[in-house]
Amino acid sequence: MGSRQHQNHQHRRRGVALLLVLFAVAISATLALSFLGGQSTSLGIARNIQNHSPARYVAESGLELAIAYVQADEDWRTDQSQGTWVTDEPFGDGTFTIVGQDGEDTDGDGVVDGDGDLADDDTDLLTLTATGTVNGASHIARAVLTPIPGNDLVGHWKLDETTGLLASDSSGTGNNGTVTNAGTPGWESAYIDGGLHLDGTNDFIAVADHETLDLSDAGTLALWFWMDSFKSFAGLIHKGDTTSFSDESYSLQFWDGNRRIYFGLAGSPSSRSMQTNTSFNNNRWYHVAAVWDAGGMYVYVDGTLDISSGNTVSVVDSPGGLNIGAQLPVYYNPSYKNLPFDGIIDDVRVYNRALTAAEVAVLAGGGSVGGGGGNGCSVRWVD
Repeated sequence: MGSRQHQNHQHRRRGVALLLVLFAVAISATLALSFLGGQSTSLGIARNIQNHSPARYVAESGLELAIAYVQADEDWRTDQSQGTWVTDEPFGDGTFTIVGQDGEDTDGDGVVDGDGDLADDDTDLLTLTATGTVNGASHIARAVLTPIPGNDLVGHWKLDETTGLLASDSSGTGNNGTVTNAGTPGWESAYIDGGLHLDGTNDFIAVADHETLDLSDAGTLALWFWMDSFKSFAGLIHKGDTTSFSDESYSLQFWDGNRRIYFGLAGSPSSRSMQTNTSFNNNRWYHVAAVWDAGGMYVYVDGTLDISSGNTVSVVDSPGGLNIGAQLPVYYNPSYKNLPFDGIIDDVRVYNRALTAAEVAVLAGGGSVGGGGGNGCSVRWVD
């Protein structure tokens, strides 16, 4: 049912007061004389004034669109590169061009000072420059975007490394994982770019305990997976390390024999759990998200609510690590080993809040939700 490979996913100043508009028109009339150079007719001046205001509108509109794109797409740093992003994009009666540059113009000489690499540091500033053109008249608008690290996405393992033992966390919290017991890890194409192929023997990703992974009254666990073969109690995302499960806090795993996923929360003094209605088949991609808040517990399969319960619990903090692709870092017993998953996992996410149904649907559609990596930003217009 399907292939392992899936197609890769890939004005400000509106409402300016009338007085300011009139003042700008008057100034532009004066500047037009210099702009036109040899043109001396009043008709030429009038045409330049007429076109300049629309050019400004096009430039600022293009800049607004570019800002919105950066704020909506957490992967913009890798999807785009230093330089021209859009050239002569039609808009209204004109076109706009967008240039993205690392850093900002710190000394006011018109040159953006940066290292030229958008992707090397997610705290770097971004300067966006939009040039709007209408009937030969042009206007330049510029803004500097300062990343604001979000804190809702506390773990995001894209698993796009392709080599090595490091599973990088792109959420901005530094919860990097280590691929363990894998020998040569099975990095390969997955649902979204790359993924990690676990052999179902004892492979898993170990993420050290960190306070950002201690989720209490609300949270979301989400991932894509492709199952090669079913293994009872195979862990997908599990917080806790001991074979007695005394340090367990939350768990997303398969259950025994019925091919359903179990979602459990360890609380004090009681715990809560549920199993999906869906039974999962081998050899196809699934997206699963487990969500909880004060209103209850919810599991979504491929973006659709599968099961919910009004019962919930405040989850206990765990000193244990976060295990991805297995429940435990050690053998539970010789038969079940460390309760490992057999198949490919991709785009694993942990949030410290409950995603909405609409947000889960975005993830299941291959999109992104949350600002842990810093795609949220403050905007300062400089032109």
